[in-house]
Amino acid sequence: MDVPLDHAAPDGPAITLALTRVPASRQPAVGTLFVNPGGPGGSGRTFAAGFPTAGLEGYDIVGWDPRGIGASTPAQCPSGAAADAYLGLDGSPDSPEEVDALAAGNAAFARACRDLTGDLIDHLSVRDTAADLDLLREALGEERLTYYGASYGTAIGAAYVALYPDRVGRLVLDAGVEPRRPPGVPQAFAFESGLAAFSAWCAASGCPLGPDASARVAALLGDLDATPLAVGDRTLTQSLATSGIVTILGSGEGGWSTLADALAAAEAGDGAPLLQAADAQTGRRPDGTHTSMLAGFTATYCADDDVRSATLAQERWADEQAVAPILGHAMGSPFLCVGWTAAPAEPLPLPATPGGEVVVIGAPGDPVTPFPWSQELAAALPGSVLVEAPGHGHVAFRRGSACVDAVVVGLLADAAVPGEGTSCA
Repeated sequence: MDVPLDHAAPDGPAITLALTRVPASRQPAVGTLFVNPGGPGGSGRTFAAGFPTAGLEGYDIVGWDPRGIGASTPAQCPSGAAADAYLGLDGSPDSPEEVDALAAGNAAFARACRDLTGDLIDHLSVRDTAADLDLLREALGEERLTYYGASYGTAIGAAYVALYPDRVGRLVLDAGVEPRRPPGVPQAFAFESGLAAFSAWCAASGCPLGPDASARVAALLGDLDATPLAVGDRTLTQSLATSGIVTILGSGEGGWSTLADALAAAEAGDGAPLLQAADAQTGRRPDGTHTSMLAGFTATYCADDDVRSATLAQERWADEQAVAPILGHAMGSPFLCVGWTAAPAEPLPLPATPGGEVVVIGAPGDPVTPFPWSQELAAALPGSVLVEAPGHGHVAFRRGSACVDAVVVGLLADAAVPGEGTSCA
């Protein structure tokens, strides 16, 4: 489907959105359920193809690759060796010279992304994507939006509520993203909490890292900052190792054994498992090229992020390290959008009156999106209900909680809104 490049100029140039529709398996069909996996950078088409439909068989499931991502008109950034060099920058600068090098490397990458992407780089905000979603809703003949969004997909859902409150139907926002900028609680807080939970599991289970895995992780990352580890013709840096760690942490308890083994291997001089996990996060293929994930994530994230100066990045980094001394430090200063050539979009004011039936799901143990983000998101959406989820994984639907699954299916299939204070934890 074609949509305007700039929704403020609907008769101007167009871009293309790629969609997948999985037809309802039960007739008569009751309508369309739009789904988005988050990221930003995740493919909604792939997500729709594998979306769990038990209890939702009456819906056509529709996923789309948001603008800038996947099979839709894509954002493009350097790939291959140039992307490796960018990702290999020292993200935790220890001197003014390292700060300057990080800023220069990010700015050069940003200029290359604009050169490759063109004017689309200026139209990738969550507001733009929510406007696209409304055109998809209209094209498929739905009077109101029925939607499931995970992680960054909750930001898309919240933006839709802000822009089109009278068109909101039933929305599930799973693993909420903080609606404020900057967030009250940095994301590093969730990763650090996930590391603490992993460390406690290690102590109880006798994992290879011993009784204080957090201390072993801190020591390993410090060593890698001073002396990166050779992995074939590549190098495992502190920044890449941290990317690998948080990627595995994001899978919850099911990934803890894998993380313990990968960390133990790195301590023994084998950085391949952590580097492989980092590659999965950035979409690096075995041949050295990159999928659209790296460009899609960076361009979409920077469309809304407001950190554009080294000074502000260093201030935010200090805030992150205050709540996450290990991973907050190792994840590095938030320089991602320093030097980005597109101005950040204005934050969307959220509505003062309810729109439709909205459930926000958040887990205190979520290692990727801090639980306070879900709390803030629910508080910012009038009439929405927050449901607390169990466990230490990221995203709760169809992840082992029959209670959460019943809440989601109940809302989407039957408009059954849970009561205030409902908890599945």
